[in-house]
Amino acid sequence: MGGMGGMMGGGGPGGDKKGKKRDSQSGTVYVLADGELKPVSVQIGITDNRNTEVVSGELNVGDRVVIGENTVSDKKPSSVGMRMF
Repeated sequence: MGGMGGMMGGGGPGGDKKGKKRDSQSGTVYVLADGELKPVSVQIGITDNRNTEVVSGELNVGDRVVIGENTVSDKKPSSVGMRMF
């Protein structure tokens, strides 16, 4: 796995091109701090729908970012799931 330096650089092969800005979207992640969830706004970059680049935001080294949710249920898990087309 390479460093993030290449992803944040000049906009791909050929360097920056006039009139072609890299699209940046905003998102929200949740950080666990003092036993509570706190929303943190971030700017996101490229994604492959599994990994997403965080370009900027108020995240710090050591922050505990929530990546899922534990639910308590008496029901058995459903065998029916989403299908990817």
